[in-house]
Amino acid sequence: MRAGRREILGFALALSLAGAAYAAPGPAALAPLAASRGWHKLLFMRERLFGGETSVIDTQAFFFAAADGWTPLAELEATARALAAPAALAKPDEHALCRFPARAAVLAAARPDLAKAWPRDARCPARDHFLAETGADSASLVFSSYFANNPGSLFGHSFLRLHRPSAPGRVASPMLDDTLNFMAYPDTGNPVLYALRGTAGQFDGRFSMLPYYMKIQEYNNAESRDLWDYELGLSPAVLERLKLILWEVGPQVIKYWYFDENCALVLLMLLEAADPRLDLPPPHLWVIPSDTMRTIMRAPGLVTRVTYRPSVLTRFLSRYDALRPEDRARVDATLARNDGAAAKTALAALPTDERAAVIDTVIEFIDYDEELAGTKAATVHADLRKALLALRAATRSPRAEPAPPPPDKERPDRGAGTSR
Repeated sequence: MRAGRREILGFALALSLAGAAYAAPGPAALAPLAASRGWHKLLFMRERLFGGETSVIDTQAFFFAAADGWTPLAELEATARALAAPAALAKPDEHALCRFPARAAVLAAARPDLAKAWPRDARCPARDHFLAETGADSASLVFSSYFANNPGSLFGHSFLRLHRPSAPGRVASPMLDDTLNFMAYPDTGNPVLYALRGTAGQFDGRFSMLPYYMKIQEYNNAESRDLWDYELGLSPAVLERLKLILWEVGPQVIKYWYFDENCALVLLMLLEAADPRLDLPPPHLWVIPSDTMRTIMRAPGLVTRVTYRPSVLTRFLSRYDALRPEDRARVDATLARNDGAAAKTALAALPTDERAAVIDTVIEFIDYDEELAGTKAATVHADLRKALLALRAATRSPRAEPAPPPPDKERPDRGAGTSR
């Protein structure tokens, strides 16, 4: 009991000392910053349909001010108090400086006098690890093409790709880039409830980060979806601010509305938060992933390059179209017979380069047809695929990667409008 009293007395003493060193600014002093576009974007605020603004973040832990009567000014005042609280009273990574580094940076730039009173002994190992390990040499918005097998992806999907910088003595691999994904997490398999609840915003939307090669496996290979990469001309300062914001919003929940607060809108809001000079309003009340690309293309100088990554189906069709008619017939016959031993005998007699082209085309089709990605193994064509891989390994001919031209009419920012 005595130990408990000593802890309470120590806590009260620390607060009184902090109060002596920190004079909380009044509302008038913080009002200009609280009304600024940058502060509103940092709180992920958007205009309501019938006037006013609200934050799309639905997790109360994202806010310091009480929900009852919440305003951007009240949130700024509460944030300023939290940033000045003694660090010794918080566990590692629990202090406001650890949880909200983007807010701290904005407040420090606007009011450096307040930042002088912030504790210097806050321990933030998780935040520091995230900032050090997350790639941010440049960034892209990536569009994954339409996928009719899943209603949630019927209009495509968009996600953020953070390009990792080259390390000393090692060239950076795009496959290891970080990707930020925002998607719904349904809790029902009933198709009727899935549609109704998804439209009504009753599923949680959450962020996740995965290496780029896993998104390629999922979209390019397993689901045969083309990827369009829109590289963004963001400055180093904006990229650093983007990382700070990702740390703040990463754990939060945003209710997912399929036609409104979805991956498309959240990514546009994320870019505006990282650079408040950007004005990226959706073209209409509803927004789908292709609208993301149309919107960023309208921002002068934002998109610096657009690249195309074909899906496994597109690659197969490209290989197949490049074959001579007799080799296409061999591909068709090999797949129809589905006999590994017979295929090895028939194809072994072909000239080296011709044999390699036929085998590569057959393998590409099997990978598409059986949706092979990651560790998934073929079943229908298991024997044929194994036999052809062995024959291909013994065929000393370089693998020619298909390079189908980008289908410009299918590029998301150039396709049919959303209403159509």
